[in-house]
Amino acid sequence: MPPRDPKLPAPFDWTAYAREIGLRVRTVREVRGLTQENLAHAAGISRNQVQNLERNRTSAPGQPANPTVETLFRLAWALDVAPDTLMPVLDAPPVDGYRATLDTEWPRTEVELRERVSAG
Repeated sequence: MPPRDPKLPAPFDWTAYAREIGLRVRTVREVRGLTQENLAHAAGISRNQVQNLERNRTSAPGQPANPTVETLFRLAWALDVAPDTLMPVLDAPPVDGYRATLDTEWPRTEVELRERVSAG
């Protein structure tokens, strides 16, 4: 295996970022008054995909949800939001230890997200 390029960020815990995507999908879905079934139908995906994404699960044991870009865009269109609304804010390279940041900031982030989606 070749050495890691030092310009690339160090490996990080994708689980926390994936969890935030699921939290964002659920929050916007709830603001829109949709069930998982309604959202899945509107996005053209299965309810199981929505459920797994919201719960940060996948069929691979021990692995976090890892939706495709297509799935994220389908969900965003079905929820009538910009795709970046469903993504964690990444204004810097991903960091290890993001879980603590997410746990601390999510309550405020959720309120802001609900207000933004309700106003738009």
